[in-house]
Amino acid sequence: MQFGAKYIVDLSCRALAVMCAAWVFNACTDDTFDPSVGKYSEFVSFRTEAPGGWTDGDGARSAGALHEVNIEKIGGEECGAPLYLITEVTEASDSVVEVTGSRGSDFTAATIPSIGMSAICYSEWPDDSTGMSPNFAHNIRLYKDGSGSSWAPSDDEKLLWTGSGNIKFYAYAPYSDDFGTGDGKYPGSAVHSTTGLPAIDFTVTDNVAEQVDLLEATAVCGGDHYNDVALKFSHALTAVTIKTGSDMLAGKITEVTLSGVYGRGTHVIGSPEWDFSETVKSGFTIKPKDDDADIPAQGSDNIYSKPGTEIVGGELTLFMIPQTLPDGAKLTVKFKPALSDKLVSENEYTLTADLKGGKWLPNTKVVYSISSTGIVITPKIDADPLPAILHPNGYVNDWKMALYGELVQVGHKSPEKIKLPIKRVEYSTDGGLSWAAGEWHNGDDSKAGLSDKVARSFKLDAQSSFTHMRKFFTEKGLDINSEAGTDVVNLAAKEPANCYVINKPGYYSFPLEYGNARTGANAYTYMGAPIADDNPSKPFVLANFVGYDNISIAGPVITGVSDVVLVWQDAPGLISDIKLEGSTVKFHAGWQTFTQGNAVIAARNSDGVILWSWHIWATHYKWDGSEDIEITTAEIKDTDGTVLPGATYKMAPCNLGFCEPHKGDKKREFKVRLIVELPLPDKSKAEKAVSVTGTMTQEEIVASLAGDNTYYQWGRKDPMLPGVWNSDTRENGYKGYGNYDTQFNMDNKKYYSDDFTFERAPSTVSIGETIKHPYRFYMHNNYGGDKSPDDFLRRHWHDGSTGTEYKNKGIMNYWNANLSEMSKEDAGIINNKEVQKTIYDPCPPGYNVPSSHAFSTFSDIYGPGGMYFDDFNTKEGYYPDIYDSEGNRIGWKFKNGGNEVFFPATGLRDMGSSKNLGNDWGEADTWPAHADLTFIATASFKEATGATSYRCLIFYLDRRPEPINASSGKDDYNKICVNCGSNNSYGFSVRPVHSAP
Repeated sequence: MQFGAKYIVDLSCRALAVMCAAWVFNACTDDTFDPSVGKYSEFVSFRTEAPGGWTDGDGARSAGALHEVNIEKIGGEECGAPLYLITEVTEASDSVVEVTGSRGSDFTAATIPSIGMSAICYSEWPDDSTGMSPNFAHNIRLYKDGSGSSWAPSDDEKLLWTGSGNIKFYAYAPYSDDFGTGDGKYPGSAVHSTTGLPAIDFTVTDNVAEQVDLLEATAVCGGDHYNDVALKFSHALTAVTIKTGSDMLAGKITEVTLSGVYGRGTHVIGSPEWDFSETVKSGFTIKPKDDDADIPAQGSDNIYSKPGTEIVGGELTLFMIPQTLPDGAKLTVKFKPALSDKLVSENEYTLTADLKGGKWLPNTKVVYSISSTGIVITPKIDADPLPAILHPNGYVNDWKMALYGELVQVGHKSPEKIKLPIKRVEYSTDGGLSWAAGEWHNGDDSKAGLSDKVARSFKLDAQSSFTHMRKFFTEKGLDINSEAGTDVVNLAAKEPANCYVINKPGYYSFPLEYGNARTGANAYTYMGAPIADDNPSKPFVLANFVGYDNISIAGPVITGVSDVVLVWQDAPGLISDIKLEGSTVKFHAGWQTFTQGNAVIAARNSDGVILWSWHIWATHYKWDGSEDIEITTAEIKDTDGTVLPGATYKMAPCNLGFCEPHKGDKKREFKVRLIVELPLPDKSKAEKAVSVTGTMTQEEIVASLAGDNTYYQWGRKDPMLPGVWNSDTRENGYKGYGNYDTQFNMDNKKYYSDDFTFERAPSTVSIGETIKHPYRFYMHNNYGGDKSPDDFLRRHWHDGSTGTEYKNKGIMNYWNANLSEMSKEDAGIINNKEVQKTIYDPCPPGYNVPSSHAFSTFSDIYGPGGMYFDDFNTKEGYYPDIYDSEGNRIGWKFKNGGNEVFFPATGLRDMGSSKNLGNDWGEADTWPAHADLTFIATASFKEATGATSYRCLIFYLDRRPEPINASSGKDDYNKICVNCGSNNSYGFSVRPVHSAP
């Protein structure tokens, strides 16, 4: 008799007075159970988890996983060799990922067709549950909802939470009504009990190809749960397969029979015990199809089959009732051995194995393998988790693991540990469909026991962009695939600085000093001629340079340092092992992770305040003077007629912090397996794959079509995060900010940091504030209404007029200690005096930010009007535009004498928008803005025409695609501009020159 859910609920409610004494149902009152009361309106629903699949008997095992082996001789001398039956029992996987079965009846979470459910409500579960029956629900069918993630009864059988007491749910799948005959039915039967604890009377069909898996689950929760009930299913049955073992003769299997086993039984859902009728014993015979029956030889010189070849499995897996195999249980195999690798004997032999006493447990897989070698070697692996993120180089270092074998021999019950040499590592990026070999490094295990974890390393496939960026070093003859010992290179041997360039892996050091302060007081004190009171430059000259506390420094040494830390780096693992030894900072650049990139190291006091920071730049460009580009400027006539002669500069080989253009790489998921060598007796050694649990993600590398370099707010020493542009940002703009695809068509370069976030902060701060926060870009937006009150905030990152000892609101000599003259934008005074490098200069030893005069060689028109590219071509006979192979403008190359200077189209970091960017723009956002507009800073300062109009001077290249100006007939943009005033809050590129000797 099958009851509807509402009938059961009502019945149980009305019978509670009788039941209370026996079942202690104190907490389940009439009001609680009766749906008509409506006190609780939450319906009961369910979510499911199911095993990911059955674990193969010959796979690798984690050190603690269930794996039992028994070996017995079953004869076979008449076939040409003694044969053994090997029984392996393994527990089914409890993962909940979808694993597609070989047939629909091998169920996973994604393929459960239907669920039957019963439930009992109670206050306290009695010691003796005899007589308890489902009073809350009885064998109702659950249906999957439209999303496929939740299950519930039909509308007319919905259940309400009781609000009190406890409920124990009993679930099984498929539902009993799905068994039987006819379309859509499963052969065999599963009959739910009508009384007592929910139980299933299950009968296995004789037709093996149509046998069905049976899942079941129990769950207990309070009557006020109100959330989905989690039904974690497991296999109620035992999966049985048959395969070849080691050294099984090749041939043909014509028939396999399991006989004398119970094919029908009854058990309470969730219980491991089954009850059987002593008279009901069954036989299950499988006759493989001709093609499936073949057990092919491994080759003409090897008539043994490949170990692990399935004889019965896949579509012919037997789903059997768990049991202790009774008298008469046996396995019979009819076999025709191979005479050669192509011919099979006509003689058929019958192999019989007595299975009495063997145990078939629920949720396990039993694999019977037939072998002519009475041994089984099972790899055992005990390993630390693989790293979640795989470096772009493909390396995994110091992965601690142990891998050994457990050898079981006929007549021996206890396994013996043996060494299994690891031959190689293999990886898959397509989920295991295909495998490729990596590089394996065993590590030193000479003193370790077989089961002791040892640090190992291996290399998988590197991202192509990472390989591309490294080749620039090797093309210049720089060895980056090894390290020359552990000697530490002093980067400040010739001169200390705020930036240090490294060209190869190794160990490095530099002193705790303020930039180049060791070179003399000129680096941190204004040492020029006295400035007259009426000189407009006087309010902008910083007399004494300050540290993090806005107090004048008295010498080169930084005191009070407690530790040194990584702030950020734009290549993962570029530098590591950062440490403080006395007054020296040390770090390591490992060869495996070495590539083009930038990093920032900071020194902190005991309160965690940053006192100073340094830029470490890994590049293939040599900054020792050997790759400098010599340029000569034309003579210039001053407004009073004085002729200023031309000057020669040695310009650095590239922009500061530059990394070459590269294409992108997609994110990849890596699966890993190890190939071990099995020492088989009397034969050549065989190999076996051992899967490693988990996957590793190799993150995406974003394309940077013009390359990238660090940016610098004018006067600051701190490198700001580079920006990149590619086809995606060109097409869509940065974060899709409205129609500003021309202005916002760059994105922030990915960076790596454990403790710091590259971020924006409100502008107009002191020098000390920026020193303490080298990871902050100071900016301000002033869109909307009256912009004039905020104009200064947007244009200037600095304001030291209050709260500092130096009191300057604006400063002109950050990067030139002796700067005492403002410059004009036009063809008048251009400050061509020698630059005195300061402690705020961001350049490496031997280089400094040049004056604007250095760039005058690239145009003979000065000031904001600039020279149109068309006019430049008319005069010079060429356009400086440089394109890549795909037609992207990636920079500009100028000719000077016999030399050429290339400026990459690395854009600029915007100072803040004067336009409302809408809700997409966040208060923490920073962005490099213009891929078609590159600003290059100089050390020069523009003459002020008003109280807040003082600005820096720059060289810029503008190729923005803007409409033609109707009045001039020319583009408003598309100009080459030298000696142009700009706002200090921008993030500029820096192109250093070699300092005068």
